[in-house]
Amino acid sequence: MDGRLVRPARRMSLTDQVHGALKEALALGDFPPGTRLTNEGMAAAFEVSTTPVREALQRLVSEGLLEPVSGGALAVPTLDRQAVRHLMDMVAEIEGLAAERASETITREDLALARTAVGAMRSTFAAGDRRGCLAAKRDIARALYRPCGNPYLLRQIETLAVLQGPIAGALLPKFGGKAQRGRLEALLLAMGARQGGRARALVAEIVAGNAELIVAALDAREEAAALRGRAG
Repeated sequence: MDGRLVRPARRMSLTDQVHGALKEALALGDFPPGTRLTNEGMAAAFEVSTTPVREALQRLVSEGLLEPVSGGALAVPTLDRQAVRHLMDMVAEIEGLAAERASETITREDLALARTAVGAMRSTFAAGDRRGCLAAKRDIARALYRPCGNPYLLRQIETLAVLQGPIAGALLPKFGGKAQRGRLEALLLAMGARQGGRARALVAEIVAGNAELIVAALDAREEAAALRGRAG
């Protein structure tokens, strides 16, 4: 033996599998804001014992993706206007930096993958396929930002996508306007032309537009709820 240690192959534990599946469900809007998740309910859904579910849920709490509520349950965070703006400010900064850096090395193949995902996002949006649309949106981000080569940035982008998933899924009909599609096309062109500063500015415009749509939708929901309350 030469003294070197070989790291054993790491198998994904049941907790890791449940954690990954829950993050995927959050990112794709399966759980709207305010949805309560219990150990027993999730264990039944995954057909596993409560131990890996409890560990996975607590991991999501530590990551800020779930929050404790009364009765010992956990819930998907409900974002108000200020929380939406704070979240989208982070998205603009992190994704903008990734777009700027990725513009230096992005390839035709990367851009082709992004364009394919853009087509998928448009078709799934038109069909009202919330899960497919959010999955395509994530594929666009991965194709465009992975060339930045910064694993820390990429992990942050994935986490922010999970935080956006519940509210984006709930408000999906508000997205997909011509202005946003035009900005996305301009982003692809800017990155293909190695215009990193322009790409960063366009990401900021896209994110700001999405933030305004979310806030407007929240306002409309509150107004509708108030009207129902007065009518009742």
